Amino acid sequence: MIIYENVKSGFIADWANNVLIDKIKSGLKRNHIGGGGYSEQHSWENSLPRVKNIIKDSGIPNDAGIAIEYKLPTTSCRIDFMISGYNEEGRGVIIVIELKQWSKVDRVENSFMVRALVSQNHVEEKAHPSRQALNYVGYLANMVEPAVEDKIRLFPCSYLHNYSLKENDPLIDSKFNTLFQKSPVFTMDTEDKLTDFIKKYIKKGDREKVIFDLDNGNIVPSARLIDDLSQMVEGKKQFYLLDSQEEVFEKAMDMVHDAIRSGEKHVLIVKGGPGTGKSVIAIQLLVNLIKEKIIANYTTPNSAPRNVYFEMLKNNDDQEYVNNLLAPSYNYMDSKTNDIPVVIVDEAHRLKMKAFVRGATRGNNQINEIINAALCSIFFIDEDQRVTDNDIGSIEEIKRCCELNNVKAQYIDEKELISQFRCKGSDGYLAWLDDVLEIRETNNKMLDTKEYDFRIIDDPDELDRLIVERNIDNKARLVAGYYKEWVSKKDKTKFDFELSSTFRKKWNLDGQTKPFAIRESSINEIGCIHTCQGLEFDYVGVILGDDIRYENGKIVSDITKNAKSDRTAMVHTKALYKKEPEKAKKIADEIIKNTYKVLMTRGLSGCYVYCEDKALSEYLKSRIISHDPADNAFAYEDKPIELPKVAEDNDEYKV
Repeated sequence: MIIYENVKSGFIADWANNVLIDKIKSGLKRNHIGGGGYSEQHSWENSLPRVKNIIKDSGIPNDAGIAIEYKLPTTSCRIDFMISGYNEEGRGVIIVIELKQWSKVDRVENSFMVRALVSQNHVEEKAHPSRQALNYVGYLANMVEPAVEDKIRLFPCSYLHNYSLKENDPLIDSKFNTLFQKSPVFTMDTEDKLTDFIKKYIKKGDREKVIFDLDNGNIVPSARLIDDLSQMVEGKKQFYLLDSQEEVFEKAMDMVHDAIRSGEKHVLIVKGGPGTGKSVIAIQLLVNLIKEKIIANYTTPNSAPRNVYFEMLKNNDDQEYVNNLLAPSYNYMDSKTNDIPVVIVDEAHRLKMKAFVRGATRGNNQINEIINAALCSIFFIDEDQRVTDNDIGSIEEIKRCCELNNVKAQYIDEKELISQFRCKGSDGYLAWLDDVLEIRETNNKMLDTKEYDFRIIDDPDELDRLIVERNIDNKARLVAGYYKEWVSKKDKTKFDFELSSTFRKKWNLDGQTKPFAIRESSINEIGCIHTCQGLEFDYVGVILGDDIRYENGKIVSDITKNAKSDRTAMVHTKALYKKEPEKAKKIADEIIKNTYKVLMTRGLSGCYVYCEDKALSEYLKSRIISHDPADNAFAYEDKPIELPKVAEDNDEYKV
């Protein structure tokens, strides 16, 4: 979808006549796409005149096509700038330019990310701009028919017009050399080389025809995309389907085929508790549908599962373009009705009313947006895993949005996953958690720890030692409720957790290099609900903070102990607390207890718990049938346990 299109001479004239920005904003409005706020408009005003100066060279044809803010099909991604024409052989060519206003970049050691000053006093770790441009081109070359069939050649690059290179500059570090062979980077020092790059490929103008052909091309997965996805899951045991998983998978495939055949919207709701395989089925559905050349997105509200599954799936860096099939849940706010054949929603209980995108709060009910956008929507949901007051995902709300989108009753179905493969398959442990945390009353009053390796640990250092000891194959983690302030974000010399003279650790929030769940150095950090929900480990160590206590024979949650730095879990509830404290406490109680239940169900083989509140610790001990560690399954391993080498702690704490 093109927001602004013109030929080179028309683009230059629009800027000279001071109408270019208004035309871009009108294009967004015409295509029912949000955006065009102050920050985005500011970036256009700064970047586009610099591009104008680059392409005004007489060697670039005046009738070369121009596109600004081109929206990639079935995604929310937009390409900043494209220029098109024909090469010497008469083949269509498009130069894709990723524009950045960055003026400063620092290295991120052992990573292909860079740390950039993205705005005044705001530093973030970001993908290299040339990698971003290459990913866009990779996606188009594997999804849009004229590019798939090589009728149109695509050449990516990046242009940082405010950036001046220095000696040993991290922007052009040698580790990016392979990237630059495919997608070069240009700065204010090398603008003439960007002009030459464009002139090298575009010899004749096309009067926008090449961009028009791309924009109107059929969406057809390439053979390479199909092969890449197949190889990603082939032979990986974590993606095998068992028991009711296979039944749900077949039901979902049947519904997709029925929807495509009938042209009628279909919605499938799949209920399942922790470890029932919701994510396994979702990934398998994505792969199988693409193999059948049916376009599908795998979507989650939380980035952690998407990032982890992508790192687990990909075989090499050249497959990063596949990441565009793993979409954030705000991807559909600008979509037209039935714009995408299939949207697979994992962690649907975490869907939101609105999202903060491109510097503004946008959207209006992500459930409604997804059902509108997709011909067939598949929601994987566990209502007990809603852990913020922004989470709107419920079966009732999905059905309400079905009515809003006129989905016929016969095309709405529900399935439930019964077997669970986490916590050693112990349904009794899950029921015991519900009872002991007073989420709901069950008959499971006592937990036999022979069934599942569950322990209450009195010493935080002992908890740390046990988790490090069990971190074989990088599959054990420490996690905590969000009760500690994130002080290390501003001062990296400080620790967020100081539970003893020797237990001193920092939060980890996902977003840079490899995700928390699979990065080896994460064993030195504390994960939170946002970095581990939807994921699993072999062993998990959970720190129960002072936001949950045992008082007067009851489990008590405390909204006032939620960290101020947590701006997602209870921001609305905290505001409500000032006006209606009892109502706010009730909401907070559900969020806090659900959070700890989610954290305590991340371990496949064991969960070890340390409580800040000693009364809670003693209470939990009274609710378990404890056994000597020699009786636990872990101790029966034939080979002795070897402590893995733990990465040196450093100042890179990933956000």
